[in-house]
Amino acid sequence: MSFSTFLHGQAVGINLSEYLKPRKDTLVYNSIYDSFHAKALQETVKLVYRKVSIGSETAYYISNVTDSDGSGAQSASFLGSAMIFRNDSVWLAPLTFNESPNQLTQKNFNYVLPPNLTFSKPFELAKLKWNGFVKEVFIKDYQFEDLSVGDTILKGCLKLNLLVYDRLKEPYHTTVWLSLDHGIVKWIRATGREEVLDLSRL
Repeated sequence: MSFSTFLHGQAVGINLSEYLKPRKDTLVYNSIYDSFHAKALQETVKLVYRKVSIGSETAYYISNVTDSDGSGAQSASFLGSAMIFRNDSVWLAPLTFNESPNQLTQKNFNYVLPPNLTFSKPFELAKLKWNGFVKEVFIKDYQFEDLSVGDTILKGCLKLNLLVYDRLKEPYHTTVWLSLDHGIVKWIRATGREEVLDLSRL
């Protein structure tokens, strides 16, 4: 059982910086996914928050622990972006697949998550360049709900329902759950792949 409070954007503002701020160095996620040949395959993924200097500021991005230069960081988190935290706002720079975030400059941080985000239509998070085309990511709506992770119930997680547009006319739907204590705790990708934070590794 889970308790959900559904909000169509404008009802209550959300402060995403509280959910996105960097956590411990290494986060372990348990993944379940299907391939062409088998169902419900399992994999353990280790992600880290990495830093890059942008002028006098520090930007953070999430990448696989084996991705030392961050060239694959775009696909490591639902944002696909590097983040600068300024007061209670988050400035985002969309990452490009196969390019290191070390190449970013101040002018790339042109998406802003304000400290009291409200919206009456889908809110654009990023335009991501990937293999010659652009993926656009939007927050469709959100709600607060209790989420079961193993034997633990995380109270009042922020659930974001996302729309991802690429070359298709109809968008993909993805969902992510965030916790004030743990950051990103669950992500269901457009492919159906589920990634859930392993709380026992914290």
